[in-house]
Amino acid sequence: MLKLGVILNELNNDDKSLAVITNLNKLVLDGINVTLFYRVSTVMPPIQTYFSILFQNEVFGYRGPLIATDIESFALLDNSYSRQNKFFYMWDLEWDIIANSDYNINKRIYHHPTFTYLTRSEHHQAIFQKVWGQKSQIIQEFDYVGLKTYCVSNSHNH
Repeated sequence: MLKLGVILNELNNDDKSLAVITNLNKLVLDGINVTLFYRVSTVMPPIQTYFSILFQNEVFGYRGPLIATDIESFALLDNSYSRQNKFFYMWDLEWDIIANSDYNINKRIYHHPTFTYLTRSEHHQAIFQKVWGQKSQIIQEFDYVGLKTYCVSNSHNH
């Protein structure tokens, strides 16, 4: 069975949550088993979901490819027991917007040997490569075709 998990730190009525839910719904309609994990939800999902939404501590029992969507969800996924494909989707360039960002911590995140990096635009990809010297795959705005092609089809699903 093809499946995909996404860890969204905050489920809100914002562009990121809307893009994630819209594209995960499309994956479900394409026959992929999707699970969304979250830490904080101040509102109901901005649109109807066709997939499971679980609190983030459930990620430790999940088996399948997982996408972290920010530094906090990266840390959670990094500490999980999952040996499946691990992805880090950079919606924001967090090292650039967080005050007092620690270079050594960021270096560990952006040079991690078990994660594949995903960026949301060519612009983000160019900045990421220039700052951290790492390659990334562009998947614009969580586009479901990119997610399906790169994260689901290229992953070893159980």
